[in-house]
Amino acid sequence: MTRSFPAQRVPLVVLAMLCALVAPGCGSIAAVQTGRALEPGQVQVQIGGGNHRVTTETRDTTVDAQGNTVTGSLVRDIASGPAIEGGARVGLTKGLDGGLKTVVPLGLTVDLK
Repeated sequence: MTRSFPAQRVPLVVLAMLCALVAPGCGSIAAVQTGRALEPGQVQVQIGGGNHRVTTETRDTTVDAQGNTVTGSLVRDIASGPAIEGGARVGLTKGLDGGLKTVVPLGLTVDLK
């Protein structure tokens, strides 16, 4: 499928593609949206919540009297906690909207659609 863009929209499309390459990541736990952009001036507010889980693994190592490295056991730590998400989207132009979303305690997401 091929899609064409008006010439005035090309800089915005390029900016969105550069942002996607430079700053990828999981900025949301409830990223449920439609594929359609909001109408100009239209505002949408979002709120959500969930649980974040972080797992770390470490392996103890020591050096014996002969200088050999001795590998110890694997230690796995798991921590989890609540996450609250809030954000808003606003229609910028026909076919383009922008959003700002925060996930407490992890971070901030800015996007264009």
